Amino acid sequence: MKQFTTLLADVRTDFRGPANKAQASHLPTARARIFSALFLVAIAVSVGFIPDAGAQGRVEVTDMTDAAPDEAEATDQPKPRTRPNGVVGRRYSQDTQAPPTGREAAQKYMGADRAPANAERAPAQAGTSAAHYLAIHLGTFVSDDAYKWGRQSRVSDVGNLTAGVTYRVGEWVNSMDLALRLDFSTYDLPAGEATKISVLPVVLFPDANSQFPLYFGGGVGAGIMAKTTDGESALALEYQLLLGARFFEVVESTGFFVEAGIKNHLHLFSDGQFNGQFIAAGAVFTF
Repeated sequence: MKQFTTLLADVRTDFRGPANKAQASHLPTARARIFSALFLVAIAVSVGFIPDAGAQGRVEVTDMTDAAPDEAEATDQPKPRTRPNGVVGRRYSQDTQAPPTGREAAQKYMGADRAPANAERAPAQAGTSAAHYLAIHLGTFVSDDAYKWGRQSRVSDVGNLTAGVTYRVGEWVNSMDLALRLDFSTYDLPAGEATKISVLPVVLFPDANSQFPLYFGGGVGAGIMAKTTDGESALALEYQLLLGARFFEVVESTGFFVEAGIKNHLHLFSDGQFNGQFIAAGAVFTF
């Protein structure tokens, strides 16, 4: 410290000039000391013993990878304000689930959540699509012709009694009914009596669900001759065309119907044929 004070006094004397001869004799020595001190300072700065003054104004960049998660988040961005409904800005909070999106969500909204436009009529009562019905009819032939059935080539008015049961099997929605019909018919031929049992599916329009009183339809099936004349086929192709009116639940679950049409058959293993027009009436039961 004493040497630095002496060096400072010599520097002042060097700049102001010597006050007396004694000080003037020390000027060369003071100048040599100044140059020596500056040289030592330059060496110290270059080696690193004295920090560079320019480095004091620099900003040190710190790596945040080793910082704690909470500190890193705090330095990245400020904590957003949370609204009362739990939503931060346009983003949902962790407690709020985002609404479902995509094709499946759209299909669910457009299909499952809405009732179909073409929904079936509600099966609420008898005579609707949920109801079964069974019809029993009894009638007679009003006009008929038999060709090559027996010895004569043509015979008229051989048909007698016709009776049958019709059961509704199913429905083509809002269109038609599918029914199964069993028929029993008797014939009075010149060569003897004949009886026939017919089994055939029948399609009826419109469906019973419409509750429209008038209907029409037809069917094709098999005819089995329980009794016939000699030399005639025991199997026949049966076909019928129907037109009628029906009224359900006139008395509780019982209604009635009237029906007219044609009942024809062709013998499969002989030349016989029958064409007949009939009329029948009966009861229809819903359950």
